[in-house]
Amino acid sequence: DSLATRGDPAARAAISMSLTAPDAGVRRAAMLALGRVGDASSVAVFARALAKSADPEERRALESALIGLPGGAAVDKTVAGELKSASSNSRVCLITVLARRQGPGANALLFEETRSADPVVAKAAFRALGRTAATTDLPAVLRTLVDTRDASVRAEAESAAVQVLGKMDDASSRTAAVLDALRRTQTPDTTSSMLGLLPRCGDAQALAV
Repeated sequence: DSLATRGDPAARAAISMSLTAPDAGVRRAAMLALGRVGDASSVAVFARALAKSADPEERRALESALIGLPGGAAVDKTVAGELKSASSNSRVCLITVLARRQGPGANALLFEETRSADPVVAKAAFRALGRTAATTDLPAVLRTLVDTRDASVRAEAESAAVQVLGKMDDASSRTAAVLDALRRTQTPDTTSSMLGLLPRCGDAQALAV
């Protein structure tokens, strides 16, 4: 806490060393302190701690510290860089961090992550998109859903689509987007997904289809 009050580079370096302390209480204090006074150079420190931690509660604390880390766009860029080389579990946390920090600004990266060969990562990206995607992103969400082959990932993609549909006020626009995607489906599974979305559209055309 005293080092965080100082907040200078030497203090940040000392706090960073405590992220790997044997005592869990010391590690937690270091996370909170570095989350207050860290900068873009602290992202790699947090990423290494995420990779080493097996404690879900501790990982949530690291995630929270990264979300609140000062530094704006420089931190966002560094987190995106760490994402490319992160392991599966760390990647999931970093996806959440970027979505919380950038909101819709993270959508391009989130769409890219939905195509990950790792189902855990792809599902995390769809969960984030459900929160950050705007109504104008609905066609892209539906296209990605159509292209999804893994059943567990497709379920998460459907949930994201439902959330985006819920942001649209005009029922006919909702139906038009889903029907356009339905025409592009090539498997029974993706056809079923689109039919499952039609009740969310809520107009006579959706009912007729």
